[in-house]
Amino acid sequence: MSGNLEQLKAFLTCFQQGDWEAACQRYCQPDFEIHEPPGLPQSGIHRGVLAPIEVSRIYRSIWDVEIGEQTLW
Repeated sequence: MSGNLEQLKAFLTCFQQGDWEAACQRYCQPDFEIHEPPGLPQSGIHRGVLAPIEVSRIYRSIWDVEIGEQTLW
């Protein structure tokens, strides 16, 4: 279990530093999926290695947010 947590932390660190594509290419598998609930602008199932980027672009096109340094743990 701790190996999975370390992988997640490594992905989020890389992603938050702005190297989105590298993070996705390194840590996401081709069958990666993000499930977003109905009724949200980003609703649906987003598939593939670049799914996190797709969802992030939708968020950023709607809300004025920056992906940056955050305390996650």
